[in-house]
Amino acid sequence: MTRFFYYYNSICSGSDSYNVFSYDPYIISMKGLLLSELQKIVFYIEKLKDLKIDMSDYTDKVIDFISIIIINLDFKKESLFIIIQDLQDNKKKLKETYINTCKELQIEYNLLPNDNEEFTSEDDILRVLNEYEKNLRNKTVHINENKRVFYEIIINLVLNACNYLIELKHFNSDFPKAKNKVLNLLNCFNIPSLDEPELKKIIEEFSICNYQIMKLLHEKNVENFGPITKTKVPLFQKKGKAILVANSSYFELEKLLNFAQKYSVDVYANFSMLPAFQYKKLNSYSNFVGCYNTIDNNILMDFSSFSGPIFVSKNALLKTEVTRGQIYTTAKYPSYGIAKIENDNFYPIIQYALNSNGFENSTKEKFIEIGYNDADIKNILDEIVTKYNKKEINRIFIIGLSNALNKDNDYVKTFINKASSDDYIISFAYNSERDNFCYLNPNYNFSLLYQIIENLFDSLDNVQEKLAVFIVDCSQRTLSQLFNLIHLKVKNIFLGTCCPNVLNPVLQDGLSKFFNIKKLSQPLTDIEKIK
Repeated sequence: MTRFFYYYNSICSGSDSYNVFSYDPYIISMKGLLLSELQKIVFYIEKLKDLKIDMSDYTDKVIDFISIIIINLDFKKESLFIIIQDLQDNKKKLKETYINTCKELQIEYNLLPNDNEEFTSEDDILRVLNEYEKNLRNKTVHINENKRVFYEIIINLVLNACNYLIELKHFNSDFPKAKNKVLNLLNCFNIPSLDEPELKKIIEEFSICNYQIMKLLHEKNVENFGPITKTKVPLFQKKGKAILVANSSYFELEKLLNFAQKYSVDVYANFSMLPAFQYKKLNSYSNFVGCYNTIDNNILMDFSSFSGPIFVSKNALLKTEVTRGQIYTTAKYPSYGIAKIENDNFYPIIQYALNSNGFENSTKEKFIEIGYNDADIKNILDEIVTKYNKKEINRIFIIGLSNALNKDNDYVKTFINKASSDDYIISFAYNSERDNFCYLNPNYNFSLLYQIIENLFDSLDNVQEKLAVFIVDCSQRTLSQLFNLIHLKVKNIFLGTCCPNVLNPVLQDGLSKFFNIKKLSQPLTDIEKIK
């Protein structure tokens, strides 16, 4: 349906190297500093909203600032200083407006404690970042571990929701209620008195908003780029000059496709953009020629081996150490080593492509089929409903959402073999000839998953206890997707082990403890947990 319900992290699928599961304290400290400043801004926005002052402009600014945190944060100190100054200028104006308004209304005002930090030079920022790093190493940040879990969930949900909202802006679609909910959620950091049950309730309530944003974005994508169809995507390379698009928005992809057509430059999707081919309009571009991927779907290998420049979106979830001069973005503050596209002028990346070697020869044709047809989905659901009502089906299992490009997953194959003959399996990960089975490859299309669940819950009585969703690999979107499933009242959710840079072990334990997200163990053991 849309890239926002898909993001593949190859590190989490079968890597043998533990070295990649590391954190850069500087990057984490930078993120913490930016979030801290944003939380202060949100505090004063919320105070002014309580005084009935229109804060819509500043709300949009916060959403845009959060998009900076979404991307790779490897900024030069000069760029970071500009960003921090921008944040502090906005905070100062809001604080002054709040104080003056309270004085005019003759009411008492409440300021944030410890809000006197001023960054007048780059050295000030480096000093604060060093303090953050020291706290990380010494673990001197005194926060209750349970609260830490809720705070991490909040940050993850806020980042994902802002990404959705930024994408909606491309379609001139506003969602003020959702924006306010995002700021309300982020403001939890300014209310230390909130206890764990209160934080849990706030998160669960926000999951409703999170799901509504997803639905609206899906509708806009279908309206502008759809309908979604089943299609075969080329995996080979075509002779000629080329650009690789990774982790981008469909809106920006289409702009680039239109621009590149004038210069006979081919455009390839990286694995992260493979779902774009499901949309009839995008798939119709003659210069959108296929998907470029290495065997292991390794973004580092793809970027370094591609024979041309690379384009990523301004709010891309680009978690990679690779920073090369041939990467371009529309981000307001590009990460170190990434070139900036100004005012939708794609000529610099086109020029780079024309001056590159490109692909000197075409490779052997190979295809992958992705997508689906609505008629096929309806037939599958009708079959399940009929069999379930006739008691020919006992339980319904949905498993995935891997992709056919990945290595075969032993858990999935074993799971399918161990399930009873009267269990119906909807697999997004692996095909089988067994009865009561259907295989779909929407390429991490969580919107289709939600559609299937909603339909089954509407059509079948008392099916919640008999339905289970097994998510066998993780992504940067997984946590947000888990809460969408919680919102849909899915009681049996199983999650595979994630690498720490996606969901750390403490967070995974917290999801199990507070939200009943079960951990994958052995296929037969997990199957037997569904009575």
